[in-house]
Amino acid sequence: MLMGVLVLVGWQFDLELLKRVHPSFVAMNPVTAFCFVLAGLSVWLSRMPDSQPHRTWARVLAVLVFSAGLLKLAEVSGLTSFNIDHRLFASKIEGLIEPITGKPNRMAPNTALNFMLVGGALLALSSKVATRQVVAQVFVGLALIITLIPIVGYTYGTREFYGIGAYIPMALHTAFTFLVLLTGLFTVRPTLGIMQTFTGDSLGGTLARRVLPTSLLIPLGLGWLRLKGEQSGLFSPEVGASLLVVTLMTVLTGFLMWYARVLHRSDLLRRFTEQQLLEQTQEMTRIAAYSRAIADVSKLLEVDLTPEEAARQTIRTVCQVADVDWGSLIHVTPQTGELWATAQTEWKTAAVDAESERVLTRGVPKGTGMVWTALERGQTLYVDDYLQQALHAPGSAAVGLRSVAFVPLRTSSQTLMMFILARLHHPRSWTPLDKELVEAAARIMAVSMERQDVTTQRPPLRCESW
Repeated sequence: MLMGVLVLVGWQFDLELLKRVHPSFVAMNPVTAFCFVLAGLSVWLSRMPDSQPHRTWARVLAVLVFSAGLLKLAEVSGLTSFNIDHRLFASKIEGLIEPITGKPNRMAPNTALNFMLVGGALLALSSKVATRQVVAQVFVGLALIITLIPIVGYTYGTREFYGIGAYIPMALHTAFTFLVLLTGLFTVRPTLGIMQTFTGDSLGGTLARRVLPTSLLIPLGLGWLRLKGEQSGLFSPEVGASLLVVTLMTVLTGFLMWYARVLHRSDLLRRFTEQQLLEQTQEMTRIAAYSRAIADVSKLLEVDLTPEEAARQTIRTVCQVADVDWGSLIHVTPQTGELWATAQTEWKTAAVDAESERVLTRGVPKGTGMVWTALERGQTLYVDDYLQQALHAPGSAAVGLRSVAFVPLRTSSQTLMMFILARLHHPRSWTPLDKELVEAAARIMAVSMERQDVTTQRPPLRCESW
């Protein structure tokens, strides 16, 4: 729109710099400039589709642009003699011969065709129907191809590219104004059609935004260098063609390899971020599950249960959320003049078969194995890899005992019971979250036993040591 206004000012005040930018360029026809102003206003109004007055005026301006192109093509085809390109500044246009081409100043046929496509695109964009707005991008794409042809023609000095037959060619600044206008039309609906991919944050969108300018500019620039080299006599056309092909292969391959590396790093970063998010989500889920488990154990204080029954329910609650394969309640009972630690299974998964359970529930005499170490210390003992412990029992290790937590349940005066949580077959370290859950459950059970102030005794079970 700005270029159109400047050209009209140039025609009004006879400023050649504004009309033709450079003495070697063809002057832009005033009607062409006016159509650019109308198209620019229509684009601006189309960016507010929810406003009925804006949409109506956008359509009116689009019809005017389309009609100007149609009338000019009808004149070129001999269907009318309306001479639309004489409607503005007629006294200055009449009889004006372009010094560069030796032809009267008129709107070029390819310019008229572009205005028809631009007008059709603006009409489609003013619609609320998404499919029509996508059709607008097709019109804009066709107009963009028509615009690039004269730009390439001016770059390489190929008149057949920017002029059609005996008609006046499209002015260079007209072509660049079309380029800006068409780019703006593409961005009016950035979430539809091809622009949805081009403006998206996906790898495809990133690839399109980085590769498209390169794919346009590199061949254009290298081709121009080849042409200038041949015109300067630096090399023959055959050598120039060979140099162009080799250079294109080298530059494009280098660019693709560089960008492949960029995408590779981006993909690695994306995967790392996704993994972090997954781990954070899993951690938050575990924290929520552990919090619910602690709340469920706390509720046991409100229920009239024996310490043994409360301990059993605590074991089941903890095992459900702490990835435990086997959980048991340990009682300390006298037998034949010595104390034994006897186990009773309260929780098990499919990883614990009948033979494994039989071995794991064997009793342990006082002073033998890690069970009594934890009982005598009165402190929770966490073992990440049972096989690495000097006091491990071969029988328990043989059935797959790997990670174990020995949790004594004691009042202020004595240890009454203990529960064991075990993970089988593969060592899985006890995390800080696991330990917080176990310690919280143990404290709650200690409060429960303190209130009951009773000691539960079970019939002794004589068996091999752990």
